[in-house]
Amino acid sequence: MFGSVPKELWQRWTPPDDKNRIELSTRSLVIRTPKACVLVDGGVGSHWDDKFNGLFEISAAPLEQVLQSEVGIGPDEITDVVVTHWHFDHVGGLVKRTPDGKHAPVFSNAQVHVQLANQNVAEAPSDRERASYLSETWQPYEVRGQLVLSHLSHSLDTEEILSGVHVQRTDGHTIGQQMVHVVAGKEHFVFCADLIPTQYHLKPHYSMGYDVQPLVLEREKKEVLRLAAKHGWVLIFEHDMSLPAAKVHLRETARGPVYELEPYQIS
Repeated sequence: MFGSVPKELWQRWTPPDDKNRIELSTRSLVIRTPKACVLVDGGVGSHWDDKFNGLFEISAAPLEQVLQSEVGIGPDEITDVVVTHWHFDHVGGLVKRTPDGKHAPVFSNAQVHVQLANQNVAEAPSDRERASYLSETWQPYEVRGQLVLSHLSHSLDTEEILSGVHVQRTDGHTIGQQMVHVVAGKEHFVFCADLIPTQYHLKPHYSMGYDVQPLVLEREKKEVLRLAAKHGWVLIFEHDMSLPAAKVHLRETARGPVYELEPYQIS
């Protein structure tokens, strides 16, 4: 999760277990508008076999149960799902196992929005990413014709996919990832996905071993942080266990800009 950052540093922030694993959340976002009920990402899911669960020590309830208990939304009420990218820890909860062992959509009424560039990667992943892109997470939606493919061409391009919901392409983590921007009242929220997965990845040069283009990610992160500090955006961290969201403040130092976080309560 911390790539070239020395373990001596990162274990102070998030201590590993005896198998060198750290605790991470797989946070989703619900956006309610007058005409839509939107879910951003679907968490890691709860349908994995014992071997897979043992490898990652997954602890997750079915996403549909969590939505019902925490925000009072049933799966049939979700009109749109925005997939930041098809890595299993972001979309595993979008599918469920049927009695015959196959995978089926949890959100059968929803349109599923994803970047064409990322869909292409999911369908033909490189050896480096093959273990993260699992076809059972996206094929159940593709065969039902639920996918809506966006065509942003360049890193940091944006578009409005639903009223008040914009996506922004980033390619540093994986090709065709999309962050989600939402303006609610006076606040501008940014669901960072894996551009900034936790508060400890705030430094632009801190990247994950999973990132396919670290230098591209560094450039993208610098631009997002610059704008977040300038305009008071709220960043939402998908994988942070203790800090779901924060505002960013810029402090200039002799060694260059330093970004600091102010925790933000999001509901």
